[in-house]
Parts: sequence; C-alpha cells; structure tokens
Amino acid sequence: MADQTLPDASSWNSVFDPVEGVELCLRRIRSLDPTINAFERVFAASARRRAVELAGVPMRERGPLHGVPVAIKAENAIAGIPTSYGTAACVTPAGADSHVVATLQNAGAIIIGTTRMPECGAWALTSSEHGGVTRYPQHAAYTPGGSSGGSAAAVAAGMVPVAIGGDGGGSIRIPAAHCGLYGLKAQRGRVSTAPAEHLWYDLGVIGPIARSVRDLRLIYEVIAGGPFPPVFQTPTRVAVAIRTGLPGIRAPKTLIDAAHNVAAAIGGVAKLDVRLPVPTDAFMVQFFAGVAAEVSAMEHPERLERRTRQIAAIGTRIPPRMLEWARRRGREYACELDAIFADYDVIVSPTIAARPAPAEGIQGKGLMRTLMANAPFAAYTALWNVTGHPAIAIPFGHGPDGLPISVQIGGPRDSEALLLHLAERITPR
Repeated sequence: MADQTLPDASSWNSVFDPVEGVELCLRRIRSLDPTINAFERVFAASARRRAVELAGVPMRERGPLHGVPVAIKAENAIAGIPTSYGTAACVTPAGADSHVVATLQNAGAIIIGTTRMPECGAWALTSSEHGGVTRYPQHAAYTPGGSSGGSAAAVAAGMVPVAIGGDGGGSIRIPAAHCGLYGLKAQRGRVSTAPAEHLWYDLGVIGPIARSVRDLRLIYEVIAGGPFPPVFQTPTRVAVAIRTGLPGIRAPKTLIDAAHNVAAAIGGVAKLDVRLPVPTDAFMVQFFAGVAAEVSAMEHPERLERRTRQIAAIGTRIPPRMLEWARRRGREYACELDAIFADYDVIVSPTIAARPAPAEGIQGKGLMRTLMANAPFAAYTALWNVTGHPAIAIPFGHGPDGLPISVQIGGPRDSEALLLHLAERITPR
C-alpha cells in the first residue's frame, strides 16, 4: 500500500501552511530518494520561494491546490529547465512552462521537481544508462513500472502527495498498478500537451497519479479545466476482458480473479470475456514514429542509449502515408470499441498481464529483448491509447508475493466522471 505519512492533496492546506508542507516533502526526498531514485531534479530553492509567496495569499484568493507540492514527469516543459525526456540529450532550457505546469501553478501548486522516466518514455520499467534504476519504495528489488515510474515512486513513498505522468501506451496506469496507486488516462484531447504538438501522435496524454480517487479527481479537474458534474448511476452491463490477443501473454490467475471481483462489485457481469481489438499495428507505427519525433528535436542524440537510437532510426524510415494509415487504423479500432460499448457500460480487465519485474529488468538489454520484456505490461493498456477512450487503474490489494494488484476499468467516450465514480466505490483489499 502507498505510504500514508502525507495527507491527501485535497486536505493539504488544512493541515500545513505552504512552507511547512514543502519542508516536509523536501526532508522526505532527502531521506528516501537516494535509495528510490524517483527524482531527476529537485527544485528546493524555487519551491521554498514559492511557498513563502503562497503563505501570504489571502484565503479568498487561494486556488484549489494552494501550497500542494507536485512532482512533474520530465517530459513536461518547465521554464528555465531542459525538458529531458529522461535523457542526457537535451541541454537547452525551456523558454516557458507547459500548459499543464502553468495550470497547476495558477491553481496554487508548488512544483517540487521533475521525475525519472526511461528514455523517451519508451518502456514499462523506469531505468536507463543516464538516470539509473528507479525502485518501488515498498520493495526496492522491484520496478515501480514505467514510463511514469518516477512520478509513481514519489507518490508511493510519500515524498509528494500527487504527481503528473504521461501515458502513451499505459505509462500512467502501469506504474500506478506497480505501486498500488490510482492513475487516470483521460480521453484524448482532454488535457493540453502544449507546447508539444503531440505525444507520440494520437497515443499520448498527460494525467495524474495519486493515492486516492479524491486527489486523482482534484488534479484531473484542474489540468482539464473542470470541475465536471458528478456521476451517480451504477452500470448494469459490465464486461470483463481477459484475453490479451497477444501470443503467449496471459495474466496470472490472481489478476484475473481481481478483475472478476471488481466487475462483480460494480454491479454484475454481463459478459465474462469480451473480445477486444488488438491494435498492435497502429500502436507500433506511432510508437516508433513518436520516439523519432522526440529525438529529432534533441541537441545531442549521440548521448542516447543504443536501443533508443535504434527506435528513432526505425521511426525516421516510416513514411508519412504509413503514419496516416496507423492513425486512420486507430480510428477504426475506436469505432470497434464504440460498438462494444453499445452493449456494455464499462470494460474491466487486469491493468497489467504480469507481476512486477525486477528493478534492473531491462538494464543492458538490447532493443528486441526490451520490447519483449515490455509486452506483458502494455497488453491491456495500449488499446485505450490507440482508440483515445478513457481508462483508469485502481489498486485492489496485494498478491501472495506481497506486491500490488491493480484492475483497469475502461469506459466509452466522455466517461472520465463515471470511471472516477466507480473507482471510489471499489475498496482496495
């Protein structure tokens, strides 16, 4: 279970003034991060200055995140800091904050640092030659997942109450699953990626990772321009998706049982194993082309890992007509999923199709071996990136190995409020 030392973001400013809250987080980072390696950069001086400024803001002028320390995945622009994408290849400081960072600060948040990610967010484990190995705080031998592994580890360790991640194939939901947290992949286009034109073309979104649904909703509503009307209805047509459609990849029984239990808790199962589209073709084209697009803007690509350079080399060879085909194919998959949602209200599955990997699981591996190691972790998540529909990862207790179990609920278009409502109803075991 995630560390409970810190209060939730939603009650933060009733417990701490901004200065006290920042100092607590900085102490915990100093104490814990040498082992966990969740942070790429810690902005101690600027966070303290910001806290002092916020302490003087009158109560009536305080935003919904007044004084709340937030960690930011290192693919989001922060003025004056190179946007690293988890690499050593970017050295030019950003000229302005990203839309998400600016929106958080306008709501009163304190940006306390940037978090580790694998190079270009390519992997479901957070480690690299440049950044080292990031670890799951409660069992340091294991990975916190990826690619938003630093953000998830920071929240799970209680170094910050909430963090921002990015999700191009499961990269919010996978680390949430590894760390016993909540993670929301909102519908495509709901949260601006500016100044980035896109994150892996149609695949990537920005979103929150949190210890509670209340905090997840709070951060989501801030960055998406809410608040949004609450939802109270109970779905009566619940489908369970167990088959991954990928050869040789099947979730362990503990994860399958958890998905069935969550579906039953929601309100009944109408379909025990619905067959979902398998979007590997549309996903892989945009994955390779998306990484290539990021690498093309880096000043020192020679500093990248060999496997990252190989992905970029493949991506640069993808012609525009193939990329457009992949995006069109994604829209076709979205229509297939829409047809399924004509019969069912939500689809429940495991979040990942394997138990967490060792923290060093991809260190030193070549491209093909890393891709193969990645596959079970994105087996249930990538579809929702290809189609653009929203999905949420929710913790559901621990397995016999002592590691978290997570279940994913996917919904039709415009169903984020419903997914958050359902997540609140499911009590982690």
